[in-house]
Order: sequence, then structure tokens, then C-alpha cells
Amino acid sequence: ISRLPPEILGLVFSFEAEMDPPRCYEDAKPNLGWINVTHVCRRWRYIATDHSSLWARIEFTLGERWVEEMFRRARTSPLIIELDSAAP
Repeated sequence: ISRLPPEILGLVFSFEAEMDPPRCYEDAKPNLGWINVTHVCRRWRYIATDHSSLWARIEFTLGERWVEEMFRRARTSPLIIELDSAAP
């Protein structure tokens, strides 16, 4: 896997982002989901943080700090914002 070009790894990370989105439920520790790939190695972190479309799905349940970071890393990618109508 270390020989894959960054574009392919970015695509793999995109599939992972769809299957394992970050979430935080009430009274629970945050689950970073696909963001955990940024903790594997320096190369994966660089590729994931540079792949702006990965950050375009803004997850508000993770808190203000994460929301700001996702906006920053999404750069000019079209944003995906889902609001839970059942939330208080």
C-alpha cells in the first residue's frame, strides 16, 4: 500500500469516509471514524489533510474546534452539511 500514488490513497480514504464517518453521540467519547487514517503514518496524514473533499462533510457533533478545522481543510470544496431535525 505504501507504493500507491497519493491520488489512489485519497480515493481509498474517500470510500472509508463514506463507510465510517466521524460521530459523537450524547455522553459518549467521540468516534473519529475515517479521520483515524491520519494517525497511521506521516504520509497518510499528509495525503488525508491535503485531500480537501474528505473534509467537506461537516460533522457538528464533534464540537466547535472540529467544525472550524473541517471548514479550514475543506478549502474550496463544496460543503456537505446535514442537519438532524430531531436534535434539540
